[in-house]
Amino acid sequence: MRYWLTKFSHAFRGFGLAARQESSLQVHFAAAAAVAALAVWLQVSMVEAALLTISMTIVISAELMNAAIERLAKAVTREQNPYVRDALDVASGAVMAAVMGAVLVGAAVVFVRLA
Repeated sequence: MRYWLTKFSHAFRGFGLAARQESSLQVHFAAAAAVAALAVWLQVSMVEAALLTISMTIVISAELMNAAIERLAKAVTREQNPYVRDALDVASGAVMAAVMGAVLVGAAVVFVRLA
């Protein structure tokens, strides 16, 4: 049991660290709050709310992974390295893909509600 409590402690520490220090993550949190408020205002269905929640969770998870990769890259080297650059770009691309998917889901939900 102690092992699991330690694991969760580390996870919460990492989440809090990223939430405080990563400006991109803060933007995603603000966007998620706006989406949640819009969902309440539009009175979305339970299925639509689940789709929006899953989409927001995917974006925030991708941003957390991107932040972790950025920190690891800084720990490995501060010099220009094409492999590190490419890894950082791929991680950013993953965030962009998640955001694009979330935007499509959000647009579909809003379109159905406003149509």
